Amino acid sequence: MIKRGRKYGIVLLLATQSPTKDSIPREVTRNVSCGVAFSVADQVANDGLLGSGKYAAGIRATELRINTDRGTCVAVGITDETFELVRTFYLPFEDGADDVTPVISRAMALIEEMGRAVESSARPQLEAAAPVAVDHLADVAAVLDREKRVRTQVVLTRLARHDPGEYGEWTFRDLKAALAPYGVAPVKSDGNKVIRADDVAAALDRRDRDDGNGADDGHGDGRDSGRDAAGTQGPLPDESLTESPCPDQHEHGSETPGTRRRPNPEPGRNPGDSGTGEGPSLPPRRPDAGR
Repeated sequence: MIKRGRKYGIVLLLATQSPTKDSIPREVTRNVSCGVAFSVADQVANDGLLGSGKYAAGIRATELRINTDRGTCVAVGITDETFELVRTFYLPFEDGADDVTPVISRAMALIEEMGRAVESSARPQLEAAAPVAVDHLADVAAVLDREKRVRTQVVLTRLARHDPGEYGEWTFRDLKAALAPYGVAPVKSDGNKVIRADDVAAALDRRDRDDGNGADDGHGDGRDSGRDAAGTQGPLPDESLTESPCPDQHEHGSETPGTRRRPNPEPGRNPGDSGTGEGPSLPPRRPDAGR
């Protein structure tokens, strides 16, 4: 705190009426930047508050008189001076006596006259964060703790321990209503109402599949979400489908558009005329055939 406090605007004040090497850790005296000593009785207390060797250097709070110099202290590290005598005052702020506010008001006025701005000490108002939706089904699955079936009362107890703010006052009716939209319901087992882990796991799986396939109307598994509505023929064809084909599209055959090309005929057979509907004829007989 001493080393890094000033970087974050934290000022640490340490006070003791027993300034000895045993009461003040050495790491503290090595890292403090300022030392203040009111009237002390000996060299040990003097150097314990102001730093080692200060008494020998003539910086001595032992010379302050207890009653006459009340409120006066020896200070080091406040300015660039080796040491300073600082006069302090007690300002009452109690029982209707307020001597503190006038001092603060005067200090603020002097700061404004110097053209310096003082940041407000009022705490900034933080915007309330949006409430996080609670996943009841996932929470129930978590508190089942891999058990095949758990009594509903035990589930409620575990939920209250898991999230007291959400489930602290839940009843059996609340649990049943939360699981109903997922098709999960408490069932009887050995005379007790239980929640089965298989039912919850199946509900989670169904929900994950529905989320992956997109939202649907709640009926089916979401696979028909991209189909056209009944009684429609789908979207109209693109204009490119009604344009005339390019000339080079006829290079592959002489068939008219819309006809199916016949397969290659067997060797020696007349394929007939294309597009007439006449089948292939037998080849002509040779004069010597059948002799």
